[in-house]
Amino acid sequence: MESAASILFSMDGKEYIKRLVGSNLKYLREERQLSQDDLAAMIDVTGRTIMNIENAGTFPKPETIYRPSRFFDISPAELFLSEEE
Repeated sequence: MESAASILFSMDGKEYIKRLVGSNLKYLREERQLSQDDLAAMIDVTGRTIMNIENAGTFPKPETIYRPSRFFDISPAELFLSEEE
C-alpha cells in the first residue's frame, strides 16, 4: 500500500487531495448530523457544491475551504489531513 506522501506527489495527487478533503468534510458534517443542504445554507454555498466536494468531483476553491473550516472551528489545513497525520 502506498503512503499518503507517495500518493500526494504522484500523478494522482490531486485526486487524492480531493478525496481527502471530501471525506473530511463529510465526516465533520455527519458528526453534527447535518444534511448537505443544511451545511450549504450555513456556509453560503449550494448543496451541489457540498455534494461535489464530498464525492471528489470538484477541487474546492480556497474560499470554499475557508467557509466550512470556520463553521466547524478548525484550521483550513485540517481538511487536508489524513488519519495517518
